Amino acid sequence: MNRIFGGVGVGIAALAAALTLATAVNAAPNPCMAAKNKCANSKMQALLKCQNKADKAGIAVDQVCVAKAKFKYDGVTGAGLLGKTPDATKGCFAKAETKNDGPCATIGDGKGKGTILNDDTRHH
Repeated sequence: MNRIFGGVGVGIAALAAALTLATAVNAAPNPCMAAKNKCANSKMQALLKCQNKADKAGIAVDQVCVAKAKFKYDGVTGAGLLGKTPDATKGCFAKAETKNDGPCATIGDGKGKGTILNDDTRHH
């Protein structure tokens, strides 16, 4: 069976640690960081839903489902499969940085947070 997550716990722990560290550095309320955290959380939830649907049905993970989750995050990954034009400015992470509401303590770190989520994407 095709599995998205082999080490979900490790990935979630790594993501939580990265986001907590970034939040600890900026103890004051920061809407930008909140938006970035919400974006990363939404990607993880969507990927887990894809996996859950596959597990319930006993089938391979739907790659269109995975592509949708990743595309909403970065605006690029999976664009071809979805028939969309890649545009990094359309992803939720880039939108948070563009708005720069807070202001953003870090800029351009979406790839790093996305990699933490993607590192646990394994197919067995």
